[in-house]
Amino acid sequence: MEPRNYIVTVDLGADRVILRCLVYFLDQTRGHRGFEFRQLVTAFPPTPLPVGRQATFTEELRATGFAPYVSSTPEETDEDVIRQRMMAVFGNQAQVRTQRAE
Repeated sequence: MEPRNYIVTVDLGADRVILRCLVYFLDQTRGHRGFEFRQLVTAFPPTPLPVGRQATFTEELRATGFAPYVSSTPEETDEDVIRQRMMAVFGNQAQVRTQRAE
C-alpha cells in the first residue's frame, strides 16, 4: 500500500495549527505504521527542547514542528491514531479534523 497523506487541523480556542501527516507501513505484515507529523502553520509559540534527556513526542513537535510516531495497533484507523496524538499534544479540549490529501 502506498503512503497516505493527511492534512490535520487542530483548533483550541482561538488558536489553530495545521499539520501534514504522512502514514506508511513499517513491515510486510502491516502491523506497524509510521506517522510523520509536520507543522505547516501554527498559532502556538515554540517551546524549548529539554536539556539532559530525549524530548517526548509533544516536546519535539512543539519545539521543532516535526515529530515521528510508531503505532503497533493495526485495529485503529489512521485517523484515530492522528486524533489521539493531537489530543496528547494539545489537550482534550482540542478540536481535531483530518482530511485525506493526495
